[in-house]
Amino acid sequence: MVEQSIWMQKVAADPGHSQWYIERFRSMERAGEDLAGEARLVDAVAARGARILDAGCGPGRLGGYLAAVGHHVVGVDVDP
Repeated sequence: MVEQSIWMQKVAADPGHSQWYIERFRSMERAGEDLAGEARLVDAVAARGARILDAGCGPGRLGGYLAAVGHHVVGVDVDP
C-alpha cells in the first residue's frame, strides 16, 4: 500500500480546503490591495526572460504576472 502524504490526507478529509485561500485573495482584490507586489519583486531581481520555477503556485497568481512580463515560468502545485 502506498502511503499518502500529509497534504493528500488533508485534501481527502476536507475537499474544499483551498476555498479559504481563494476567498482571501478575492477579498483582498475587492479591497484594492496590491496582489502583484510579490511578482514585481521577483521581476525586479530576475534578469529579463529568466527561467522561474513557481513551486506551490496555486492558481498561478505570481507566475501569470511573471510570464506576462517576459519570463519563462513553470508552475507546479500538488493541489488541483
